Amino acid sequence: MMTSPALTSLILLTTFLIYLIQDGRALMLCVCAPFCDRRKRALVFNDILPSWDANQTWLVFTIAGLYGAFPAFFGWVMSENYLFFLSMLLFFMLRGAAIEFYIKSTRYKQWWLIALAAFSLILIIFHVLLIKTLLNKLMPSKNITNGLASFIFFYYFTLAYCYLFKLTHLTRSCLVAGLFVTSAYLFSESNAVTWQSSFTAWVFTIRLTCLAVFIITSIFRYPPSWFGTSLLYMLFMTNALFVLFEHFMKLPFPSADQVSTTYLIINGFSIVLLPLIAISLSQIKKVFKMTSDELSY
Repeated sequence: MMTSPALTSLILLTTFLIYLIQDGRALMLCVCAPFCDRRKRALVFNDILPSWDANQTWLVFTIAGLYGAFPAFFGWVMSENYLFFLSMLLFFMLRGAAIEFYIKSTRYKQWWLIALAAFSLILIIFHVLLIKTLLNKLMPSKNITNGLASFIFFYYFTLAYCYLFKLTHLTRSCLVAGLFVTSAYLFSESNAVTWQSSFTAWVFTIRLTCLAVFIITSIFRYPPSWFGTSLLYMLFMTNALFVLFEHFMKLPFPSADQVSTTYLIINGFSIVLLPLIAISLSQIKKVFKMTSDELSY
């Protein structure tokens, strides 16, 4: 099992999805910042400053693992999309510069805030295009751009909205309904069938059960925040699973007998290293917030 290319693929898929969720939330908060009052803007920056660049650790890990485990796929993606990745890297730098100039500037603060929102919105679009680029290798005959864009934008908006505002029962219900509508649209574009195997059927059943519990607790009392966050993460992960499952199983994985050492090293390091990365990033955020709760941006 530790020498399985499929396990390596699952690990890299997980780290990539964590990056999309974490950085997507930070990007959408930046997009919302110009429309927030001073207090909520302080909330935005106190939340993103400890981790906006650290979130990209997950992306770096994914790229490094992809290069080490699947060099042929990595070479195809990079050689076919040099301009795309160069442009994305440029906007990563512009977003970082806008954050720094906004914090330190006094004369043009509002303009830098607008620039930050614009660069963040462009990077969200790059997220959609990046997923589409990777899926082109698995589903070359399908164009799922609209489904991806609708779900990604609404998912990121939900993450940001839940952080910035207290949810009423009505707004919570609308957000949940919107997420499932955009999920259904994504499934229809990619021809994903949630009951196509016993595995995906079990995942879909667990997903519906969690949703039912969430709705019931919402009716009688507000559910704990960790439950809502867990539901959002599960929704994103299972959407990826349903879209990729059929096509993922058809990938021509290398023979584990020929490259067992490579996958053993990657999988072993991943299982040890990834929890340490997650713990480190969470602790960094806690330490930073302890010193920045009274700051205003």
